[in-house]
Amino acid sequence: MRRAIIGAAVAALTTMCLASAGEAKAPGSNGRISYSQALPDGGTLVLTARPDGTDVHQVPMPYLNEDAGRAVWSPDSSKLLISNVLRFDGNGDLLPFRPATVDPDGSDYHLLTMPWAPFDSYCTTWSPDGTRILCGLGGDQPGIFSIRVSDGADPIRLTSTWFQDQPGDYSPDGRRIVFVRFDDGVAPVREDVDNRTALFVMNADGTGQ
Repeated sequence: MRRAIIGAAVAALTTMCLASAGEAKAPGSNGRISYSQALPDGGTLVLTARPDGTDVHQVPMPYLNEDAGRAVWSPDSSKLLISNVLRFDGNGDLLPFRPATVDPDGSDYHLLTMPWAPFDSYCTTWSPDGTRILCGLGGDQPGIFSIRVSDGADPIRLTSTWFQDQPGDYSPDGRRIVFVRFDDGVAPVREDVDNRTALFVMNADGTGQ
């Protein structure tokens, strides 16, 4: 269920042009794009390159990113947000999906353990000032949360729904947020897709949806 929802989220965000190959934003452009490369046995590598595809560098990290994971440049383009890290315990059991931040050379890797959060998390969006990130969380009460990027604490719920919400991006002035909502049910067009999606906008504090 989680993989289907997250996979659908990525596909929908891409289709609706909420995601792009290069996640850096002015004024912090560093002239490079970030992207994920799937591995045959699961998980993804994170790489950066010039916009023409040359000068490819892998970002060395202690853990792989999850299959549908993303790597998103911070507003000043100095760090990457890894959306949901793929980890296992000593018995080979899957650990909760958590975001991480890392410098593009692999240094200053910081996993946000978020002990307060449910098992599923998908964190893809920096606030314009680079101090907070948005995460779509699963569990019994799914929704979009804003958390502090320094330690994963101070969670602020922005949406509360039994549907599945995934953050898209902030407006340039930081006042509005766009997100995708997934409604399990019969798709209006394709019979082989069991999720309907819709785009929403709201104020950065979660009001005005």
